Amino acid sequence: MTGLDATAQVTPGVNWISGCSDPRFPGGACPLGTPGLMEAIFAAWGAYRTASQAASASFPSGPTIFEINRSTTFGALPDYRTPYAWQFNIGLQRELRPGLVLSVDYVFNRGMNYPLERDFNRVGAADTFNMANALAAMNAVQANLGCPLGPAGVNCAIASRTTIEAYAANGLGFGESAALGTPNFFAFPGMNPDFNHMQLTSMSGRSSYNALQVAVKGRLPSIKTLIRDWNILASYSLSRLEAAADDQFSSSSENSVNNDNPMAFFGPTNLDRTHIFSVGNLFRVPGGVRLNSIWRATTALPQSVFVPRMTGSGAEIFYTDYNGDGTTGDPLPGTNRGSYGRSLGCGAVAINRAIDRYNSTTAGHLTPAGQALVNSGLFTPLQLQTLGAVAPSVPRAPAGQVCLDSFINTDVRISRPIKLWRERITIEPALELFNLFNVANYDMPGNKLLGLLNGAPGSINGTTPGTRSNRAGFGGGSFSQGAPRSWQLALRITF
Repeated sequence: MTGLDATAQVTPGVNWISGCSDPRFPGGACPLGTPGLMEAIFAAWGAYRTASQAASASFPSGPTIFEINRSTTFGALPDYRTPYAWQFNIGLQRELRPGLVLSVDYVFNRGMNYPLERDFNRVGAADTFNMANALAAMNAVQANLGCPLGPAGVNCAIASRTTIEAYAANGLGFGESAALGTPNFFAFPGMNPDFNHMQLTSMSGRSSYNALQVAVKGRLPSIKTLIRDWNILASYSLSRLEAAADDQFSSSSENSVNNDNPMAFFGPTNLDRTHIFSVGNLFRVPGGVRLNSIWRATTALPQSVFVPRMTGSGAEIFYTDYNGDGTTGDPLPGTNRGSYGRSLGCGAVAINRAIDRYNSTTAGHLTPAGQALVNSGLFTPLQLQTLGAVAPSVPRAPAGQVCLDSFINTDVRISRPIKLWRERITIEPALELFNLFNVANYDMPGNKLLGLLNGAPGSINGTTPGTRSNRAGFGGGSFSQGAPRSWQLALRITF
């Protein structure tokens, strides 16, 4: 509020407010009882409240929370609900022999109320098209070229080699320009042009886990004097972990999938493995030597398939927004979360089948944002194609395109306990070998082939066996499973 400071000063018997511009009080502090002062305060507050409520009246999540910045990117929680999960399992057990048990279980887990972020203002959505803003952007470009205004000047602009990028730079696209008292001037300004992106977190995420689990654990019989005290734990899991986010929780990369229906992009998550098999055993051989080993084999992780953004400019909604929700860099049409390596298959044949279908049905055609320009009568489809406002084509995968890799690993520990001082102290030197057979493991969680169809090495449509470079290899030992073979010496002292 102009001329006022919210910091009050206290003087015995009199209430004051600092920062007063009343000429009767040259010291800059006015008594709160000064005639007209309180009226001015209430009048200023009333004007501020009226303006803020008017600006936010049509925003779907309520008034005044975004009045200052006109946007938010921190994922505010307007309607927090506690995430929870419920689970049930059913199974049976049978003792195969004394001390050795077989168990078979079916496990189901459903997670609810996981946070998912989306733009509640839907900036860039095709159905938020603003005719006046679009026409102003067209006229700005065409006037600068000396062309007629409006639709009549489009062919002239094309003859001057103008592209959709030039139009978008002047507002014929999407972006954030809303400020206090100034609405968003872009052609696709969102539901309320007085605001920019409203990135809020809704507690609407779900996940599901289904698994058939088989385990054998206990003691095996000794084999004469060669193997004694043999303990084993073997397990197998046939499972599927699906969710609306890669790790059951939203992140910045999760915001740009399906803004209008976050649950539509639901499928195998970042950590889903169809088959998981592991065996751990411990036994003693002659000489008191103990052998402990862990064997593990799993099938590959999945990957989601995305069309890469062209420029990231305000024109991007004309290239890679295939559902008209305002987000760009959309999933390849016809695919879902985790499709590569699951429903889509993997390798050159599978991915090229999907790419060919996209290139023949979507590439070179208008997105919903482009169609909105056509429906308004401002452009024709041919004009937008000439300007480059169409979905891009995607390069085919090379012959020999790799799938995401499985995981195979064997760790072995050889030790020999030695008792000292009337068996009060035991020292146990050990040799530990990691990845005993030196199996090359690729595509570990967090370092998989990229799902962007950019055709570059390291992507799911540009990587052959000779160009893959994401082998597990950082660190070693028990903290880096699957890394190239390594070993270490250890000594345990028990007393």
